[in-house]
Amino acid sequence: MRPLELRLRNFRSYFGPDAVFDFRERQLVGIVGPIGSGKSSILDAIAFALYGKTPSVARGTKALIHQRADDAAVALRFEVDGQVWEVQRMLRRKGQSQHALYRLEEDAPDADKIEQVVQEGEVNTRIADLLGLDFDAFGRSVLLAQGRFADFLTAPPRERDKVLKGVFGYDRVDRMREVAREMASLADVDAQKVTVKVDHLAELERENTVRRTERDEVAERLAILEKAQPEVGRIDAAEEEARARGEALTKRIADLDDIAERLPEQSDADQLLEVAAAVGEQRATAAAQLEAAQLRSEEAAAGLAALMSAGEREAIDEAVRALAVQTGHVEARSEARDRERGALDRLTAAQGEVADRQDRVEKAEATSTTAVEAFARTDAVVDGAEEAYHQASHRNMAATLKFDLKVGAACPVCERDVADLPQQVVAPDLEIAADGLAEAKRERATSEQERSSAQGAHEAARTALVAAGARLDEATQDVTNATAGTASAEARIRTVEEQVARLLGTDDPVEELKRRREASDAAGRVVETARQAVDRARTGRDEAIVAEHEIKARLDDVHLQLADVGGRLGVEPASGGSVADAVTEMRQRWLDA
Repeated sequence: MRPLELRLRNFRSYFGPDAVFDFRERQLVGIVGPIGSGKSSILDAIAFALYGKTPSVARGTKALIHQRADDAAVALRFEVDGQVWEVQRMLRRKGQSQHALYRLEEDAPDADKIEQVVQEGEVNTRIADLLGLDFDAFGRSVLLAQGRFADFLTAPPRERDKVLKGVFGYDRVDRMREVAREMASLADVDAQKVTVKVDHLAELERENTVRRTERDEVAERLAILEKAQPEVGRIDAAEEEARARGEALTKRIADLDDIAERLPEQSDADQLLEVAAAVGEQRATAAAQLEAAQLRSEEAAAGLAALMSAGEREAIDEAVRALAVQTGHVEARSEARDRERGALDRLTAAQGEVADRQDRVEKAEATSTTAVEAFARTDAVVDGAEEAYHQASHRNMAATLKFDLKVGAACPVCERDVADLPQQVVAPDLEIAADGLAEAKRERATSEQERSSAQGAHEAARTALVAAGARLDEATQDVTNATAGTASAEARIRTVEEQVARLLGTDDPVEELKRRREASDAAGRVVETARQAVDRARTGRDEAIVAEHEIKARLDDVHLQLADVGGRLGVEPASGGSVADAVTEMRQRWLDA
């Protein structure tokens, strides 16, 4: 790394516009001047620009800001391996510091930025990689503070070796050694692969020898078979002739077996004739039963018609329909009463919820007011702590400056000659002031969280209160609707009761309807019984007809089978005989064949 240019503003003893130090075209640079003139500030600026801290100030870097300024800036342009880089850092007494690293296209005032890093941690890491030194190694080798050279000499050998390798580039030897080891390992792997291939070739050669031996044995057996070829042909011809005769006999046997399977059994034919006779008798009996059942059904229907006049039947039917509607009205009234009770329960619950939500809103509002007041107090404490820290910092810088003042020398602050030394100034404890400020900020952050939480709880409680009010309005409307529904159902019930009383002419319409319905039901049961008897008789007749048709179809199938068998045997079945006689004749013809 070679520094090119350093720019300072309000950094330590440098106050005012940028101070620029140009290191270009210089092989050797010496920094000389009286005590307090800012020599160490230049070296501290280089260290701060590179690593964000100095050998003497690792924490609390805001102390590097000039006591009369509120911020400070440092910029260092340097060259590494032919590339131009510039790092910029800015400190503020209040607010965040800024850190940036740029790679420039060239060393020129208006050079383009071709790469940039803007986070403090990333900037520090990238510079350590570029220089090959972290802050500790930089402080032990490149920039040694007063009394720190002995630390480098007394450091462990491993640490000194690491620093020297990074400075002189000898760490490349270690990397080359690692690359050589990796290449040797890869070469060993390739050699092992070649050995495996050689072993595989030897195995293939042994397998080829075995295959050649097997080929010679097959050739000898082939020669023996060629000598026996004529005798084998004669035997094959005789075998083919015998096979043809066997196939012809097998086909004839198969045809006769097929004919036998097509012939109906003698017992089946006899049974079929017996079933046909029984089915004919069953059909005649079922027809007689159907005629008798239809007569009884007509008599029962006539008795039911004579039981009551047409007007009485219509009145009863209308009363039945009215009572059926009445059942729905009673159920509707019961449901309406249930809804009314449920609506009243919801109304009571909603009223209790509204009261509870109102109480929560009042409590949350009180808590929020208390949290806002507490935050205002902690915010005032933070302002006081920041002012105390600022004053302590100024007094600390004054105490530090007092030690470097000499009578007759120029004051580094006002640049006037010092006539008299100031009285003893006691340096305050900056860490106590900083800790006080940090504690005040933590308390303010805690108070701010409590305020935000209390305000959120207050808003949530108000939202819940609004929702509870809406549910109360809804429950009130439900009670009104349910009460109206109950009254409407009761009115419909009274209307139906009056209608049924007019139809039946009695004050007890339910009992009268019951009596009339019992008489009608009894007559209806007689009619239904007669109808069921008719249906059963009709079903029996239909089943007999179906069975008769099935028997006839089966007899037709037997005649077709006999005709087919006769055609296969080359004979005509005897005509004029029964089915059983025809089956017996065909079986004898099959046995003769």
